[in-house]
Amino acid sequence: MALGLALAVLPAAIFIGARPALTFIARNRELLSKPLDGIFLMVPVFELTITAAWLAAGIGLLLLFGTKDRLFPRAYAVMLTVQLGLLVSSHQALAITRLATEPLAGEIPIAQDHLAAVEAAAHNLVWVFAAYAVLVPVVFLTRAVRTRFAGDCDRPRLADERVMTVPPAPVRVAQASFASTRVEPGPGPAGGGFLQGNRYFIQATYLGGPFGGLLQVRDLDLNRAFVAWIAPLRLRSVVQVFADRQRKTEILRIEARQVLSLGGWYDVFDSSNQEKIAVVGKRFAADWRIHDRLDQPIGIITRGDGSLGRATYHACLGPHEVGTLMWSNVLKPALEIDYSADVDGLLDRRLAVALGLLLFIDLSIPGP
Repeated sequence: MALGLALAVLPAAIFIGARPALTFIARNRELLSKPLDGIFLMVPVFELTITAAWLAAGIGLLLLFGTKDRLFPRAYAVMLTVQLGLLVSSHQALAITRLATEPLAGEIPIAQDHLAAVEAAAHNLVWVFAAYAVLVPVVFLTRAVRTRFAGDCDRPRLADERVMTVPPAPVRVAQASFASTRVEPGPGPAGGGFLQGNRYFIQATYLGGPFGGLLQVRDLDLNRAFVAWIAPLRLRSVVQVFADRQRKTEILRIEARQVLSLGGWYDVFDSSNQEKIAVVGKRFAADWRIHDRLDQPIGIITRGDGSLGRATYHACLGPHEVGTLMWSNVLKPALEIDYSADVDGLLDRRLAVALGLLLFIDLSIPGP
């Protein structure tokens, strides 16, 4: 709470510190039309630009903190490094301003106001940087903060945490509920009879945003092909998975709970009997939450390493990593799913395919 309060106050302090430079620019904006006199506005505008960048970064950090995004510690370190570089640039600009305006302060009244505005902005940046620097031990060394932003696979076990830990009873019951709905391999009508492999490959035949789409899902272990159909022009998104290309045998259905489903929750059903398998919801940024059929949280999909056009996502149930989802958009959007690590069968493969489809659609069409 203390860290959150500090992160909320600091952007306000940045804005207040920018007021002298902003006031000077507003008071003397007519100088913009005068080439020589307009030089007096260059350094205040530069200081104001730096302040605006700091303000945007501070608000971004506050959002990452509020949503418990695991990128927060790294973003904090990057922002502090960039702030240091901008702080050095700000004081160099202040030194140049002093050399240029101090001899003129007695002859040109605006020169004294100009120097005062630049000094106020530069000194405010020093105090703000010092405040962010003081918080470094809290961000990187405090156990409570490290626990808050740890990945769910490696999150330390807490005495009062029942959501993502094993062996507490709720999680065991939730994981057992997945196993109890699984169908033995075979050609039966239930989704489990078709979706039994560990490795899948997803590509789009076409994706048209609100006009729907058609995806190809291939079981790399059993050499089977499935079709996923995104219903067009629906306020609540619906994704149907069929066992045949003619779209006659529906085996899986994913329905959005909210209109436009922006960052919302999806119910996953076995189409043979309309039995709910799980609930999946997107968090802020790249993480997805996995809930069981009773809407109890049991797992997460979180982003790992990434590069230009590529990214790896990790699927976890409790503290156990059960699979990886490898996204590529180098030539054409594609997602390769590998649940070979789930040797105990903790994750229902119907849910595994649904997770892959939602992630693929989200990455191909942001905000599906």
